[in-house]
Amino acid sequence: MGLKFLRTKELKNKRGDGNGQRLPSDRIYDYDTYNDLGNPDKGPEYARPTLGGETNPHPRRCRTGRPSTIADVTSETPVNTMISSTYVPRDEAMEGTRRNDIHMGIWKGVLHNIPSMVASFCNENDVCMDFADLTRLYRSRPEAEMNLNMHGLLKFLDISGSIEEIFKFETPKNLSCVTSYEQDDHELGRQTLAGMNPISIEKLKVYPPVSKLDPSIYGPPESDLKEEHIIGHLNGMSVQQALDENKLFILDYHDIYLPFLEKINSQEDRKAYATRTIFFLTTMGTLKPIAIELSLPPNDTNIPSKQVLTPPVDATTNWLWRLGKAHVCSNDNGVHQLVHHWLRVHACMEPFIIATHRNLSIMHPIFKLLSHHMEHALAINAMARESLISANGIIECGFSSGKYSTEMISAAYRDWWRFDLEGLPADLIRRYEYVQSH
Repeated sequence: MGLKFLRTKELKNKRGDGNGQRLPSDRIYDYDTYNDLGNPDKGPEYARPTLGGETNPHPRRCRTGRPSTIADVTSETPVNTMISSTYVPRDEAMEGTRRNDIHMGIWKGVLHNIPSMVASFCNENDVCMDFADLTRLYRSRPEAEMNLNMHGLLKFLDISGSIEEIFKFETPKNLSCVTSYEQDDHELGRQTLAGMNPISIEKLKVYPPVSKLDPSIYGPPESDLKEEHIIGHLNGMSVQQALDENKLFILDYHDIYLPFLEKINSQEDRKAYATRTIFFLTTMGTLKPIAIELSLPPNDTNIPSKQVLTPPVDATTNWLWRLGKAHVCSNDNGVHQLVHHWLRVHACMEPFIIATHRNLSIMHPIFKLLSHHMEHALAINAMARESLISANGIIECGFSSGKYSTEMISAAYRDWWRFDLEGLPADLIRRYEYVQSH
């Protein structure tokens, strides 16, 4: 009876009562919505919608209880990272080598940007980075090029290594040794499986593909892709034969991007399309892109809302094809980071972590099984709310979706996320539908 009383008291303390601001010493796990991503006190342009609830569905986060902003009582005041950090229950706080590794990565990311920032200040012409500039990021930066006395700063930050190595971006392990990867069709196909986002590609089940969006708002659901666009790239097969023999696959970002394109393209220096990409499985076992459809909202009768690109036959179509692939990669990168990485991995895991601490003893076998999967996740998510998905954060500054990124995350959670289809093998079956067709 004594242990039962103590366990009841412990659970009551861990679950909290939903009141008060949490302190670093607390060990309280209760729920809240994502109402701390904006800062309306800085101006209307810094206001962001609350994620969670019926309007903008989203998994819940661990409650921190900071005061509300003056401009909007429903928004929580963002944490001042120069003074403190976002509350995380002390059982889940990041410590030791993991904390040091994270901070080292942050500093290296900051240092990587110093040369480009200096160059942009010195350069009168605001020229965008091209493919050659991107490739040079993975080469050593000569000290003379930076023209900065960085030795003292590196020593102060206790970062070891030469300036050349510190400022050189590490080459991704999955990056092809071919420097012209952005031009190569087979490399795009390879990246859909071996790249950062192998979980969007699906078997093509119907050709042409059909949108699930409301046609009264977004126009006819039928794609502009036709048989004549791909028939010459099927090694003598008909389209139906290629479908029956599982030779056609698709990256379909039409429905996730199209509802937000008008907002996205209204932002300064942003341009995006909703893309569909058809891949053919070659006899060599590689995936080759054979058609790309670029879509815009059907708002202007003078501008075609859809355009289909096919592999090039001359210099003009070559550049159009390359630009089309760039938009595909932009969509792919956005969906990977916003949906598959943040939403499906980080955000959806947080309520389960909170519930586990609120209901299971640390000696419970299921808790022991989950503990290594939960480790540091709340702390990483708290850091993400501070600088990754927050207003003017890394996501908004670096992705075409900009300030509407969190709205896209919410839409994906509402329309895509299903608990029973998230794990393996259910996810692979859904994307390939092997069981249903055999």
